[in-house]
Amino acid sequence: MLDIVMYHYVRPLIGSRYPKIKGLEVDSFKRQIEFFAANRTVVSTLDVLNAVKGEFKLPKGAVWLTFDDGYKDHIEYVAPLLEKFGFDAAFFPVSDCYSKNQILDVNKIHYILA
Repeated sequence: MLDIVMYHYVRPLIGSRYPKIKGLEVDSFKRQIEFFAANRTVVSTLDVLNAVKGEFKLPKGAVWLTFDDGYKDHIEYVAPLLEKFGFDAAFFPVSDCYSKNQILDVNKIHYILA
């Protein structure tokens, strides 16, 4: 069995311009990573792909970390923590944000609601 944990915003929220955005405080993310390190087996994207092809058996307690949309949060806050713990993760940036310099409609909604 594989648990997939999907993240979006991971940033300091308190005191930010959008403190009510549906995101995760960096300290909370760090605690989650510490929990995974102590209690679970974080698997790599390659492990997941090989398991799907039947070439690898995922360990008990496997968890795959994924990050959607390619926010700068992922570079500033997420990557250093993953590196510190030696964890691999999958990142799924949205190319239009970068190639066309556009904000996704869903992100506009996030900010309006926050």
